[in-house]
Amino acid sequence: MVAGNFISRFYVRQMEFDADRYAVRLSGPAAFESSLSKLYSLNIALKKALSQLKMEKEPDDNSLPNDFVLLVSSNMKQKSAGNTSKAKEAALET
Repeated sequence: MVAGNFISRFYVRQMEFDADRYAVRLSGPAAFESSLSKLYSLNIALKKALSQLKMEKEPDDNSLPNDFVLLVSSNMKQKSAGNTSKAKEAALET
């Protein structure tokens, strides 16, 4: 079971590596970096929106607001350049 888990993880990492490599070849390094930067910013905005919902709702209420996309996009607009660079540094460390 341990060997199967190791082999499975190896192939998943290899698939991710190949997917990123082909994305860089297809779109170019600048476009790939830009898309990753946008994903990092979106991740920060999503985490902020979820924490806002957690503070506003009761602990047992797992419902989303009527327009969750608007909440996340408004958080994206409020982001600062410092948060983006911090997110990039944190992503590169992992």
